[in-house]
Amino acid sequence: MEQVARTGENHLLCGEIKDAFASFRQPKQKCATSAPLKALDGKLLSDRASVAARWQEYFRTLPNRPTQSPPDALVFEAKASMPDSTINTFPPTITEVYKAMNKIKAGKAPGVCGTYPEYIQHGGSDALRTLHKIVTQVWK
Repeated sequence: MEQVARTGENHLLCGEIKDAFASFRQPKQKCATSAPLKALDGKLLSDRASVAARWQEYFRTLPNRPTQSPPDALVFEAKASMPDSTINTFPPTITEVYKAMNKIKAGKAPGVCGTYPEYIQHGGSDALRTLHKIVTQVWK
């Protein structure tokens, strides 16, 4: 605990506020525990391995459900509708990706992938081209 306090104070003295508070929060962080879960037969699962196995089993069954037909009214409306030619449906250009990349606010938390906004902004032309390639692949 003393080591964590010293590290935090050193960060404060150097003006590294984010790092200081990150080190102060470190002792409060706990390891993730999973809540008990019921198996298909009704038994209560409490250990991590069996809970994880049950979640895997559950998510494997999700995409295997039979599809349902859309309502007739929706099908009729879809057939009767006309495409709007004023809406641009082409993938974004590299200029549009550049403009969006520059609108990202710095100092925000990273996303699911763990990439900080600053990494994207300061990545240069290589990061811009890679981001554009990803966006166009997702667009298709």
